[in-house]
Amino acid sequence: LSDDLKSVTVSASVTCYGGGTLRAELLSPTGEVVAAQDVTAANGTASFSLTLDAPALWYPRGYGEQPIYTLRVVGTQTVQRKLGFRRSKLILNDGANIFEANFPKGPRSAPMQLEINGVKVFAKGSNWVPMDAFHSRDAERYDKAISLFNEAGCNIVRLWGGNVYESDAFYDFCDRRGIAVWQDFSMACSYFGLDCKVYMVKCSYEQKPFRREVMRTYGASVTPSPSMETEVGRKILAEHPGTSGSLGCAISEA
Repeated sequence: LSDDLKSVTVSASVTCYGGGTLRAELLSPTGEVVAAQDVTAANGTASFSLTLDAPALWYPRGYGEQPIYTLRVVGTQTVQRKLGFRRSKLILNDGANIFEANFPKGPRSAPMQLEINGVKVFAKGSNWVPMDAFHSRDAERYDKAISLFNEAGCNIVRLWGGNVYESDAFYDFCDRRGIAVWQDFSMACSYFGLDCKVYMVKCSYEQKPFRREVMRTYGASVTPSPSMETEVGRKILAEHPGTSGSLGCAISEA
């Protein structure tokens, strides 16, 4: 998407066998061809770039519509993919690290917020884990399971790092229903030899030693929050020396 959200460019490459000419088309949500390009395959690959002015933008449910475009490549065979155009940002809120006098009830505002197409979104959702030990059986229950997110008023789902990459049907269903997807990298919780420092809420640090020691086992240093290691932590401890900490405080220190 352009900076002003007024145009979009779709670039892609396809692998093909042999030479010849392929036609790449972008279809509107109602099925009309709104951009097209003929490309010639070279060395088994064909690349193209389609530009569309004034695209209809995708929004999560409760904030707008969910127009779905289709990218289609026609040759000896036809392949296509569904697309929704949106710009997503994770922004730090103003005053996120400034705490009110009634701490530890929490910060004045959430530390971070999701912004889509310049609109701040109140994210409501849940984690998604494989529904079946035999993952191949999940797809037949997508509609029923994901519909529960709609019924609960959710507009986002998070696929955690120990999850699997679901099939295209899962993501297409979420696109149509206005459910944003927070996709963790596969095995994002694994050990990669990187330095990791965790500020753990003080009460959790004291009450959940197993969780604390698991993080240390994998190389992380774990500090109870609030701590004397950061300016935010020192300020909070000076004003509330007996506090048991909060998630907002731990995020602020991190």
